[in-house]
Amino acid sequence: MLRIGRMKESIYNRSVLKQLHNDKNRILPDAARTIIVEGWTLAAERIVTNMINTFVAECSYPAEITVSVILPEGTEEKEFRGVISRLGSQCADNHIHLTVTDIRVLSQTGLPVFTAVGMTFEKDLRPMGRLEPDMDIIVAGTIACEGAAILALEKEKQLKERFAGFFVDTAKQLFDSAAMPMARDILLRQGISGIAVREGGIFASLWELGSTGKVGLDINLKAIPIRQHTIEVCEFCNINPYMLLSGGCILLVSPQGEDLFSALSGEGIQAAVIGRTTSGNDRIIRYDDEIRYLEPPKTDEIYRVK
Repeated sequence: MLRIGRMKESIYNRSVLKQLHNDKNRILPDAARTIIVEGWTLAAERIVTNMINTFVAECSYPAEITVSVILPEGTEEKEFRGVISRLGSQCADNHIHLTVTDIRVLSQTGLPVFTAVGMTFEKDLRPMGRLEPDMDIIVAGTIACEGAAILALEKEKQLKERFAGFFVDTAKQLFDSAAMPMARDILLRQGISGIAVREGGIFASLWELGSTGKVGLDINLKAIPIRQHTIEVCEFCNINPYMLLSGGCILLVSPQGEDLFSALSGEGIQAAVIGRTTSGNDRIIRYDDEIRYLEPPKTDEIYRVK
């Protein structure tokens, strides 16, 4: 039985990739990316922020977003209109053309599902390729702010029974400034690209980095940037922030990590050098004197709460 959320890498390889028969010599512009958002909470903000950061990680910027929607039976028009209104404002503020099409109401679904396809007219996207050992690994942004903000909004009443109101209100705004369009020019100048961290959290993206780049990893867990509000919300919900939705965060690799860190910091982007690539296949996570090994991505922690 398939699990909830992101499909396991092994199942994807045998049940998807091995079933395709595409011409491997066919060359097409790699200019589209897809974002899927489930639920009402922060749906518009997540679509736009995650689309921007996905393209920025590959040294580009979305010009258009086309959204299709599946709504649960009983959806109120006012609720739907509010999400689309915020989506329209978000796209306008970021100079992105928006099209909303193929809106359906189905009795078989429990939550709305927004499928967004982003397009760019720029041909020179730079997906993460093979890496070299002994390169710096950098996180731009803070991890798990997307998931923590969703939980703070959906569990506001319960959280305010333990925390001060202003603390919870701040947690609800963790995702407000998570888009990083200004990072694009920095990555272009330095000739590097990365991965936008999303479902499965930073651990899933680190696994993807090692797998795609064909390198080992040596990561300092304490160096990974995380907000105290995120930690508190995750502890309250008894979930692991390193495996939680982390839109608003980009994972990068550079031969000169400190230079990249300084450039990002100069633009007001919180960043940190969290480790290095290594030869071999070991993906090590260090916490003080303790060592653990990164495991293949699991179901995102958000599903344990929702």
